[in-house]
Amino acid sequence: MDGFFDKYGRVIIIAVAICFVLLFLTPMRNVVGSSINGFAGNFANKVGESLGTVKMPDELGAGDVIEIEGMKFIVMSQTDDDTYLVIDGESLGKMQYQPNVDSNGNYKVGTYETPDEKRPDGQYSNTYEGSYIDNYLENTWYKQLPEKLQKAIQATDIKQTSYRNFESNPKWRWFDPNGGSNNNWYYNEGTTENPKWVRYDKANIPEDAQGAYPLNCWKQNEKGYNNTTYNTISRHVFLPSVEEVSNLVDLNNANKVYNFLKGTNNSLHHMWFRDSNSSSPRHAMYLHCNFRSVNNDTVTDTWVGVRPAFTVDLSTVSVKVVDSVNYK
Repeated sequence: MDGFFDKYGRVIIIAVAICFVLLFLTPMRNVVGSSINGFAGNFANKVGESLGTVKMPDELGAGDVIEIEGMKFIVMSQTDDDTYLVIDGESLGKMQYQPNVDSNGNYKVGTYETPDEKRPDGQYSNTYEGSYIDNYLENTWYKQLPEKLQKAIQATDIKQTSYRNFESNPKWRWFDPNGGSNNNWYYNEGTTENPKWVRYDKANIPEDAQGAYPLNCWKQNEKGYNNTTYNTISRHVFLPSVEEVSNLVDLNNANKVYNFLKGTNNSLHHMWFRDSNSSSPRHAMYLHCNFRSVNNDTVTDTWVGVRPAFTVDLSTVSVKVVDSVNYK
């Protein structure tokens, strides 16, 4: 917020000086006085448009959309005085969590194939620390951010966890209701006794309905596949965890998940989490728009979107609140 007077201070001082000269030293002071009132009103309106909705950092909450250096981010939670965990308001695009590596040690970027069980460094392919996507976010994307934003971002201690699915919502099925091989996701608008299966993109899903694999059908574990122990690591930017996003989005509600993903660049994108699936060395967690819930996928998949998260100290940078969203 400190940039406002840097931008408008000189204009205000000159305008006030001219107005005082005209008001007290000319016979036109009554006309000038009326003009000043009009100018002041118009100027205030323009200032309001420029500032957006002004809130002090300690008034921000989950769902507030803030703008920093022309980029928009959504608050997930407050971590300290003036310090917030935020997620990018847009997707960086589709990216593999961990491509396989060829015989020369180069990433096979863009190649979809069964992931190797382990990376060349001996870690399982769904380990976040040192993964392709971890290295990209910390060493490439972060360093491309505006300098003021980089300085405001705080290094954060993060840790990967894993999830295991133990149940699913029977209102959803992956099959061909006609008995053929054209499988897709379908939602049952009817009852168990009298089902009415409608394809996911045509279905009328009630406001309180759950997706195919809501969060309450998953068990979180500190250890990963084969009892892998994950390290606590320090990063400036990172993939968000399931738990962090759950502070912003009701991951048990199908429509809330859908609306959150649809808000990404005004189009639908799946989105990676940094957490792994404890049942496989090749699968990481992600958010799926078709059946509107958490799931897991192979780390070499090329069609899942990326929305970085980071902790930012808003007392050190110009910020304005431009919107608010509700996914809870």
